[in-house]
Amino acid sequence: MSEHSLARQPILDVNNTIYAYEILFRQNKGLNRMIGEATEGINEQLIRSALGAYSQNDLLGSHKGFINVDHTFFQKDYGDIFPPQRYIYELLGSTKVTPELVSQISDLHAQGHQFALSEFVFEDWYIKMFSPLFKYASYVKIDLRKNSMMRVKQLAGNLKQKLKCKLVAEKVETRDEFSTCASIGFDYFQGYYFAQPQIVKMESLDPSLTKVLEIIGMLNANDTEMEEIIRAFAQAPELEILLVNFLNSGAFGLRQGIRSIRHALTLLGRKKVVSWLMVMAGSMGPTHKRHPALITALVRARTMEILIEAFDDGKYRNTADSGFFVGMLSLVDVLLHAPKEEILRNIKAHDKIQQAVLKYEGTMGQMLEAIIAHEQDDVPKACEIVENLLIPFSVFSEATLQAYVWADSLLSDGQ
Repeated sequence: MSEHSLARQPILDVNNTIYAYEILFRQNKGLNRMIGEATEGINEQLIRSALGAYSQNDLLGSHKGFINVDHTFFQKDYGDIFPPQRYIYELLGSTKVTPELVSQISDLHAQGHQFALSEFVFEDWYIKMFSPLFKYASYVKIDLRKNSMMRVKQLAGNLKQKLKCKLVAEKVETRDEFSTCASIGFDYFQGYYFAQPQIVKMESLDPSLTKVLEIIGMLNANDTEMEEIIRAFAQAPELEILLVNFLNSGAFGLRQGIRSIRHALTLLGRKKVVSWLMVMAGSMGPTHKRHPALITALVRARTMEILIEAFDDGKYRNTADSGFFVGMLSLVDVLLHAPKEEILRNIKAHDKIQQAVLKYEGTMGQMLEAIIAHEQDDVPKACEIVENLLIPFSVFSEATLQAYVWADSLLSDGQ
């Protein structure tokens, strides 16, 4: 039996708030990205994964989901399986538009299902092929890598007005592309532009954020006494209250409530407290708590933690908190809007952690590299890395899904 996995990519609005997730189904180690593509049974596997093992809230949180489909999906009469209030069918460029398909989509549209045209290109052949479906499209996803920005500027506004649809910019890779598309009138955005930080001087950070980084540095320094750390927290009482409340949220599953920073340090240890301070730092910076970079960092961190707990029959379980820290630090430049190397130096991160974050070295570095490859839809690379670590891809995939659920729960409880 071939292995398969689910992953998700955020779709953002103009305020960088998550609007929806595109659900990506991978089979045969990433060779097939879309459902309905050649392989018999791929639709059934997706449905079991998306609607069986995980609830809608697990997979999507409070957001909508875009599901990649083509004509074969509807040929098997799967169109009414996914709940229309949560899912949007994203019609891939490989879809064969026939009178039968148009009729099926018309019926589903009348029942409340929504559709997106994916991989839209401003070419005559595409418009001729998909024009029978234009009136059913609530979203049009325009791939910035397949369309020149000049043509997007010239034609996207008219397309939106004519079809009365929402425009989604796909594969947005820079802030300039994001700004240009926003000015044109795009409603939603998908890509890696949010991971391109605007670098500022450390001195310009918010004072409370600077204090967080100072305390993280103290916790990472082996020669810092407990009383010195307690005094540092006492100088920022609002941070102490915020962190204690955050640690007491239901998402952590602690058996006893945290009463103070001293109690947290005693019960959890310094590394755990450092990790949660990183979450707090990401929440306190210029970005909102629900910013996708914070969610991505948490998913990376929790996936790392799960993988290390299971790695080599649990031999390295006691270092799982270091794995969590590596995952959080992997996007620290985005979260805090400052150079990654400078932050790592200021918080006195251990050399092995720095090597993992900056160079993907060591076991933790390789795990992080696999997680990032999986995020970017380079599943063959992710498979190769985890297999070299003797981690079954099914274990890796399950860890990622568990991390999605945990991160959404954490941020929901921590609001």
